[in-house]
Amino acid sequence: DLAVLAVESDALPTQAVAEHVAERAGVPRSAVYLPAFATGSVTGSVVSAARAAELAVFRLFELGYDPRDVLSVASSAPVAPASDTESTALARTTDALVYGSRVHLQVAAPFDRFDEVPSTAAAEHGTPLAAAFDGVDWRFEDLSPALFGPAQVTVDVRGGGAETHGARDDAVLAESFAG
Repeated sequence: DLAVLAVESDALPTQAVAEHVAERAGVPRSAVYLPAFATGSVTGSVVSAARAAELAVFRLFELGYDPRDVLSVASSAPVAPASDTESTALARTTDALVYGSRVHLQVAAPFDRFDEVPSTAAAEHGTPLAAAFDGVDWRFEDLSPALFGPAQVTVDVRGGGAETHGARDDAVLAESFAG
């Protein structure tokens, strides 16, 4: 038996982390493998881009939609350029989702708040996230949760119609990725 847990961090996991994982997984510490990657790495950017579908389903859940009614999700998002600093990486990878991702959901039931899933529903939308984060001293909880949604969402209701909300913003992406 072994345990493998990928860790997104700018520092390698400690022995205490390995021991905790071993205890939780019920394996000896020698059987624990903890590959780590920084958000600012190519791996970190790819992992972040892969979260677009997760982001949409989480937004639906926050808005009161039953996640068991989500039948399937497909998504795409740009891979942000790698960065030397974790703060720049966090801003760029989040911009890739907020301004560049597209999500297609197939759902079992209609919902009157699908238009609130994309990031365009947030008042802060339209500003690269490095500036938005700076404006709240990097306290993410001070930003609207609506900002942390995909750029564009298409919802296909089984037995009903399809609707698209939000839009990509390539100008904001270009500004973010150049900075």
